[in-house]
Amino acid sequence: MNSIADAWVDATLRAANELAITALGYTGAQTMADRQAPAPLGVLGAYLPLIGDRTCGHVGIVAEPAVATALSEALLGCPPTEEDTADAMAEIVNIVGGGVKSRLAQIDSTLKLGLPVLLDGRLRPFARQQAISVHFKMGELPAWIVILLSLEE
Repeated sequence: MNSIADAWVDATLRAANELAITALGYTGAQTMADRQAPAPLGVLGAYLPLIGDRTCGHVGIVAEPAVATALSEALLGCPPTEEDTADAMAEIVNIVGGGVKSRLAQIDSTLKLGLPVLLDGRLRPFARQQAISVHFKMGELPAWIVILLSLEE
């Protein structure tokens, strides 16, 4: 990884840890031993674009459907419907994205958040993109952070 990619990963993990403690009531977020493991097929998650003058990318939080439901229940405080789960995953990535934006301000103070999108399946980057997948746990729930960065010309 390069220094920009490292900064995105660090900012995203720190934002996910803050979310796990403050919004979900967990003890925190931690990377797994198989940190570089790609997210499996059949995951559910939300992605949020962050666009600036010096850097741009997408941050995603993805998990197996049962884990996405549990994360949503932790955020909402009640068992979610399928639509609630989609909305909660979008809110989770919005919160993480806001934390990433503030943590990357020293690299690019022009970063702006876009609108989250829900993805049911695996993200497939184009040749001019770098996908970084980090296996981690929120509390005891396994999930993946997926960061999609545009490669420089």
